[in-house]
Amino acid sequence: MTTRIGQILQELRTWVIVAVITVLIWLYAESNTLLSDQEVKANVQFVAPPGARLFVVPPPNLGPVTIRYRCRSDRQRDLERLVETEPILIEVAEAPGDGEPRQSIRLAERLAAYEKLTKLGVTIEDVSPASMTVDVYQKEELRLPIRMNAEGIEFKSPGAAVTPAEAVIDVPVQAAAALRDAALEVRLERESVANLPENVPQVMPLPIVVPESVRQHVPESLRLLLQPRPLTAEASFALTNRVAEFTHPGLPLQVMMPAEDVARYGFEIDPSYLFYTDVRFSGPQSAIDRLRTTPDSVDLYVKLTKADLEQTRVEKVPILDMPQSVSATPLKAVVVLIKRLEEAPLPEDETAGEQVIIPPTSPASP
Repeated sequence: MTTRIGQILQELRTWVIVAVITVLIWLYAESNTLLSDQEVKANVQFVAPPGARLFVVPPPNLGPVTIRYRCRSDRQRDLERLVETEPILIEVAEAPGDGEPRQSIRLAERLAAYEKLTKLGVTIEDVSPASMTVDVYQKEELRLPIRMNAEGIEFKSPGAAVTPAEAVIDVPVQAAAALRDAALEVRLERESVANLPENVPQVMPLPIVVPESVRQHVPESLRLLLQPRPLTAEASFALTNRVAEFTHPGLPLQVMMPAEDVARYGFEIDPSYLFYTDVRFSGPQSAIDRLRTTPDSVDLYVKLTKADLEQTRVEKVPILDMPQSVSATPLKAVVVLIKRLEEAPLPEDETAGEQVIIPPTSPASP
């Protein structure tokens, strides 16, 4: 009896060992199963090689690419985790070919050589889209002065200073020659100093700005990549008496309207609104002094749009064309009576869409 039980236990152990080995073999085989025709979406990012001085502009509306691949089943989750947590970095050529900035990148070739994918044993079967185009520009470093833009703000002598006086910026080599005499800016707005005391030294950190005069020499796709170094500078200044006033001796009211409609419409304005003598201006002393010297530099007009011209009576607030740093007393709305005249031929194409300013008329006496 004891011998029989021992045989049964021995057979049971044998079956357990066989079952365990069978499961282990199955698990090993399962983990080494080659999965093919699998798909995953991944983000790609185009970068310059280490140490290369290049601007790399990706294609517009860059989105995920679809990768069709094969790999071992035990590596599939590692691949999915990789593309979920980081973009695939694709290096562009160090020097643009034939002097042209545009390069066509065949994605399957680049992804097949991507080290993090090869370490996972991933084989690239196809990529959609098959290729993408990027623009690549060689960089040139320029050291440019920093100028203060503080329109409408008066400083105590000797004026405002900027520290540092220069900043470094990378530009494409094609634009470098045109920008050697350019300058960067720091901008001090009137609102930011409105509550500061006069004649008290101030130090204010300001971002260094790449002005439009610099940006216009650079391809549009590159303009957001222009970054000065450092990013900020300190403006040192003291404000002086900066508000002055001036009452204009007299501003005639004019009318602005589309050029093609001048011969098709007539209009009348109450005579009491045809000449303004009570418009008071305030602003920086220098700007007010210029107004006193050249009062004709200010224009006053009402602007009639095509929609206005379809009416017989409109109320419009006159517009003052004056320096940005100057403010004026609010103006009352003006009533404009509009009358459509006999049909007149439209002007030549070169005047269509233009705006013209003409003097108004007053209502005829009864």
